[in-house]
Amino acid sequence: MLSTLKRWIALHGGESIQAEFALDATLSNTPDRYSSEDISQARLYLTVDPESAGYIVIGPTLEMLSRIHRQLPVTF
Repeated sequence: MLSTLKRWIALHGGESIQAEFALDATLSNTPDRYSSEDISQARLYLTVDPESAGYIVIGPTLEMLSRIHRQLPVTF
């Protein structure tokens, strides 16, 4: 799975992202890597941890996401 994630990042602007800031992406079956709670074979979590982050204006972002798929604003 990690190789699939790395390939997806590379195909979707990974080089540009890496040039701007350090990014750590993790696939796991638990949202907290140091906890044994919530471990489920039926769940998969993608955790993205940037070294630094910017900001967004939330209203327009949620509207844009809803145009792509109605569940994206809720997921975000």
